[in-house]
Amino acid sequence: MKKLFSLALAVLLCLGCLVPAFAADVSAPAAATEAPSDATQEQPQQETAPDAEQPALPEAYLKWAHGGQYDDRGAFDRAFRQYYAADPDVTIIDHMVYVKSTMWSGWNKKVDCYRLIDFFDSDAAEAAATALCVPAEAGGLPVTMLAYDQTIPALTDAGQAFSNSTVKKVTIAEGFTVVPPFAFRNFTALKTVVLPTSMLHIGKSAFENCKKLKKVIGQTQLSTVETAAFKNCKKLSVFDSMQTLLNIQGEAFRGCAFQSLTLPGSLRIFGPQGDMDYYADTFAFADCKKLKSVTFLPGKKSYRLWIGASTFRGCTALESVTLPKKCKGVSILHRAFQDCTALKTLNATKKLASIGSKAFARSGLERLILTDSAKMIAEDAFAACKGLKTLDIRSADVDLFGRVYSLYGTYFYGNDYAEEHTPTTNFLKHLPKSCTVFVPTLEMKQIAQAHGCTAKLKIKADVPAPKKLKAASSGGTVTLKWSAVQGADGYRVYAVNVKTGALTPLKTLAAPTVRVTLKASGKAFAVKAFCDIDGDRSWSKPTIH
Repeated sequence: MKKLFSLALAVLLCLGCLVPAFAADVSAPAAATEAPSDATQEQPQQETAPDAEQPALPEAYLKWAHGGQYDDRGAFDRAFRQYYAADPDVTIIDHMVYVKSTMWSGWNKKVDCYRLIDFFDSDAAEAAATALCVPAEAGGLPVTMLAYDQTIPALTDAGQAFSNSTVKKVTIAEGFTVVPPFAFRNFTALKTVVLPTSMLHIGKSAFENCKKLKKVIGQTQLSTVETAAFKNCKKLSVFDSMQTLLNIQGEAFRGCAFQSLTLPGSLRIFGPQGDMDYYADTFAFADCKKLKSVTFLPGKKSYRLWIGASTFRGCTALESVTLPKKCKGVSILHRAFQDCTALKTLNATKKLASIGSKAFARSGLERLILTDSAKMIAEDAFAACKGLKTLDIRSADVDLFGRVYSLYGTYFYGNDYAEEHTPTTNFLKHLPKSCTVFVPTLEMKQIAQAHGCTAKLKIKADVPAPKKLKAASSGGTVTLKWSAVQGADGYRVYAVNVKTGALTPLKTLAAPTVRVTLKASGKAFAVKAFCDIDGDRSWSKPTIH
């Protein structure tokens, strides 16, 4: 123990000796400056270190970059140039600030290029202050991309490249394929963006908070818009490249001013983490308060349309949604149309395969048809849909217990987890009592009743239409006969108004009768088959002769 104490004391004494010596070394240059010796004067002057400290960012620049004003524009211009001139990698050309870099040319060759990182306005660049043209080349070198580069001290100190500028229009030259993250964020005066046909990708928050932006024009090859790219662009109502998009990430267009949207049927709307982030809330078009209609174009047969979680949540003016007639299938994930209070129905639901948790919660939904493609409906998909009047379930294979499969074969409920789970209720339990639900089988009706469904349940079976309808006239009468429909309880014969197509009932026959003789009261006739199940009658489509 004594040895340890002695060792510690020795270390402390050594440190005590070093501190004064270190202090003397630090203060030595100052003393030499005050009273330089003759020997020092005779020594040759040392060269300035190549990594000399860059001058402090001008206070006027900091003020301007955060939305303020400056009094002396000329002084600001000079200070700005002086600041950037201290960085050997930075070049200023026509009031654009570039940093030298390299880019790939072909598969295996690198060439020199410039990256545009900033710009500034001055008396000599009055036009550039309101209309920014991003050039394809500068100083004989190609300009590859815009960039918010934290390694450039000016951009780090100012907070962000380009922020709070006076630019009203941005034109990006042909050849650019990417607008990098944060490139034009907080362009508070920006109204118009012109994209080149070569544009493929818009990065995260690239135009976020451009509150005066109205139009993004140009027919492009744009395929991906990343998280929050146009978030809070509250006046954005024109976006020419919407129909080429394949991937949209979270909050990409949240809070925009679109009145109608036409989207690709093969579109995939992901969460904020991008690819494979299917089940996180996307809010891609959420809170677009002026949006009234959404139409999905026919997609590719091999692609599934994913309407991501919370995609249109809070679009209170949305009235019409038309799903694609052609694609592999449509999956509406949880809360996708929650709080869409003006939405009454979905059109073209032939490809609708699954509906996630609270997908239509608190919406204005009144009518919905679930065709044979519908397989999985989450247990609370229609929670708090107080105005729902008719739900027509035509698929006998729909999962009443609310299991929605994820990509990995597990069940998903939209509550931020995915696992195999069997709830004790079914989605019909959450429907209002005033809703009429048509189900295709007696078994489905019994299951719904057994699990607490209080809505009006009626069986609407899929009854095939009669075939081989023939008519023979003789002596003022017409004899009709047709092939029997398996499982039918009877048939009804109608006279058809040729001009209007209206059907007038003539006679009802019980099965197995498939022949009737009538007075020739019309030139055209029709026959429907019907089936009675548990007091509910289901009809086939008419067969007309």
